[in-house]
Amino acid sequence: MTDPRSGALAASLVKSPISILLAVLLGGAAALINAWPLPLFASAQLMLGAALVMLAVSRLGLVEALLSAAVAGSVIAWQWQHPLPLLLLMLEAAVVWGLCHRGVLLLYADAAFWLLLGMPLLYVAVMVIAPDDPSLTFVVLKQGFNGLINAAIASLLLLMLPSRWWRRVCTQPLFKRGFREKISYVTVLLLMLISMSTMLIYSSYLINSQQQLLLTQLQQDGNRIADNAHRFLGRYLSLTRSAGQWLPNDLAAQQQQLQQLHQQLPQWLTMLVADRTGNVIATSPLRPELLGVSVAQRDYFIEVLAGADQYVSGAFQGQGFGDEIIVAISAPWFDEFGQVAGIIEGSVDLQGMVEVLDPAPDQFYLITDGQQRVVVASEQLGLKPLTPISAGQGQLLHPDSLVQRRQLTAPFALAEEVYQIDYPLGHGWTLQLMQPLQPIMAQAQQQFIIGLGILALGLLVAVAVTRRLCGLLTSPLEQLARQMALPYHPEQSQRPLNSYAAKELQLLQSELTSQRRNLYAYQQQLEQQVAARTKELSEANAQLKKLAMRDGLTEAFNRRYFDISFESYRQHSMRSGQPLLLAMVDIDHFKSVNDCFGHLVGDDCLRTLVQRMNQLFSRENDLVARYGGEEFVLLVPYVGFEAAQQMLERLRLLVAEKPIAVSEQGQPISITISIGAVYADARFSKRQARWLQRADKALYEAKQAGRNRVRLYNLANHDNDVGSHMDSQAQLHSS
Repeated sequence: MTDPRSGALAASLVKSPISILLAVLLGGAAALINAWPLPLFASAQLMLGAALVMLAVSRLGLVEALLSAAVAGSVIAWQWQHPLPLLLLMLEAAVVWGLCHRGVLLLYADAAFWLLLGMPLLYVAVMVIAPDDPSLTFVVLKQGFNGLINAAIASLLLLMLPSRWWRRVCTQPLFKRGFREKISYVTVLLLMLISMSTMLIYSSYLINSQQQLLLTQLQQDGNRIADNAHRFLGRYLSLTRSAGQWLPNDLAAQQQQLQQLHQQLPQWLTMLVADRTGNVIATSPLRPELLGVSVAQRDYFIEVLAGADQYVSGAFQGQGFGDEIIVAISAPWFDEFGQVAGIIEGSVDLQGMVEVLDPAPDQFYLITDGQQRVVVASEQLGLKPLTPISAGQGQLLHPDSLVQRRQLTAPFALAEEVYQIDYPLGHGWTLQLMQPLQPIMAQAQQQFIIGLGILALGLLVAVAVTRRLCGLLTSPLEQLARQMALPYHPEQSQRPLNSYAAKELQLLQSELTSQRRNLYAYQQQLEQQVAARTKELSEANAQLKKLAMRDGLTEAFNRRYFDISFESYRQHSMRSGQPLLLAMVDIDHFKSVNDCFGHLVGDDCLRTLVQRMNQLFSRENDLVARYGGEEFVLLVPYVGFEAAQQMLERLRLLVAEKPIAVSEQGQPISITISIGAVYADARFSKRQARWLQRADKALYEAKQAGRNRVRLYNLANHDNDVGSHMDSQAQLHSS
C-alpha cells in the first residue's frame, strides 16, 4: 500500500510555470528591498526582503522556495562578496519549508531554525572567517533577530492577504487547527511584531541621541583644537609680521635683532633675512656659509616680493638643522623710506603644534597643508609627516556637511569607521578631527543584546500568559461543545460552565439548553406523530396489498396473486410428495344472465359463487382466485384424488341446486357451472401454462359435453399427461 504522506510530499514538489514565475518574482522583489536596508545604527542594518522569501516558503513547493531564496540571496552575496548569506538563506528556506510541511506554523518554524541551527552555524562560520571580530555575538544575534522579524512580517501578510490569491499555486497541505492554537499564534505574532518594532524604534532613538551627543562633543573639541592650532601659528605669524616692521637697516643691528627674535619663541628652528635681490644677509643661528646665498627662487621670497602681506609654506623636512618637519613663515621688512627692502623668514618646528592641540584621549586628529600632505597626525593613525592624503574620503552622514563618517583605509593604520569633522586653518591648512565609532557601536551592540534578552524573556512570558489566557477563554467553549454533543435527557440537569466563562457563553449555554429542551419535546411529539402515521401507513399498505392481491368485486384472489403463488404451491407439492389439484370453474351462459337481469345481478352471482367456493374450500392452503370475467381457478394441495373429485362435485351441486341471486323483481336466479380440473404431482410440469392448458382442456370438454359437468384428469403417478379422467353430470333443476 502506498504511504499517503509520500504522495503528499510528491505533490508538493510538483513545479508549474505559474509557481516558478511567482517564486522568481518574490525573490527579485526581496533582492530589491534588500538593496535599501533599514539602518539600525552605525553600519548595522536590517534587511526585510527575506519576508517575501518566507511567503514562498509557506505557500509554494520546495523547489520554488529554494529558487526564491537563491534569487534573493545571490544579490546579497554579490554585495558582500561572500557566499555565506546565500547559503544561509537557502538553508533557512529548506528547513522552514520542511517544518511547515509537517504542520509547524511559520513563525515557530523559523524560530526553531535560528535557535537550533541558524545561529550556531553562523557563529562557527564567522569564527572561521573573522576570528578577531569583537562584534561576533552581536552579528549572530542580529541576524537571528532579522530572520525572526522577517518571518513575523510574512506571517502577518499571510493573515492579511486573501487565501484565494494562493489557491492555484499553493502546494503546502492545509492543517486543521484548534481555536486555542489560532488565537495563541495570532496573539504571539502581534506581540512579537509590536515588541520588535518598539525595540527597534527605542534603540534607534537611543543610538541617535548618543550620536548627537558625540557629534556635539566632537564639534566642541574641534573648535577648541582648531583654536589651539590657530594660536600656535598665530604667535609666529604675528611675531614675523612685527619684526619686518621694526627690523633696522644696519647689518650688524639686523643680526643682533634677529638672534634676539629667534630666542623669543621655542619652536623657531632657523631664521634669516634676505635683501631685495634674494641674497641672505643675516641668519640665526649664525651661519657664515649661508651669507650671500640666494633664496630668490624660494616660494616664501617670491610670494612676499609679489605683494603678499605674509606667507606660510607647506610642510617640508628641514635641512642642515635636523630632519624635523617644519614650515616656513615669511613677511616683508621695510627700509627707512617704507619700501620693501627684503624678507624675514623663520622655520617653525611643527612638533610644538602637537603639544598644544590637546585632543581627547579617544580622538584622532590630522592636519594637512595646502598640498594635502600630512603636517601632524595622531600616532594611532600611523601616518608619517608629508604623507599625501586624498581628499573626499567617506560619505555624508550628518546634516552638517562638515561631519562625515568614513572607513579609514590605507594609508591609515586603523580599519574602523569614524566620525570626522573638518576645520579650515587658513593658508590651505585643514584640521580633521575624528571620533572612532567603535565605543558607541560597542555600547549600542551591548544595548541591543540586552534588549534582545529582555525581548526574548518578555516573549516567553507573553507566550505562556497568552496560552493560559487562550485556554481560559476556549475551555468554556470546549466544555459547552462536549455538553451539546451528549444525548439530551430531560431529567438530567445541565452542568454550569467554569468560573472563567464569559457572560455571553453562559447566555449561549442557557439558550442552547432551552432550544434542546424544546427540540426534545418537539422530537417526542414528532415521534408520536410518526408512529401514528406509520401505523396508518402500515394499515394502508396492508389494505393496498390486499387490494393488489384480491379481486375488487368478489374479494377472491386475483389472477396476479395466482400467478405468483402457483410456483410456491408446486415447489411445496414437490417437497411433500403430495399431488396438487388445479381446477378451472366457469359459469354456464353467464352472458345471458347479464343480458336478462343486468350487470348488477351478474355481479351478485359472481360474489355468491366465490362465497360458496370459499365455503367448500376453506382450508388455510386452499386458493380461490378469479381468473377473468366469470372464470375462476382453484388450487388445492394435500388432497386425495377421490376427495378432490367429491369436493368438485359438491361445489357443482351446491351451485346448481340453490338460487345464487335475486332479480330486481324478486325472482330467484339459478346458474350452473362447468369445472375442468387436473390432478397431478409436481413433476407433471414446471410450467404454469402447461397446468392451465390441461385444466382448460378439461373445462372445454365439460362444456362440450353439455355443461354443468366436472371433468377431472388424474395425472398423478403417470409419466405422461394422458392419465384417466372422471366425468360427472347432474340434471339441471329449473328455477
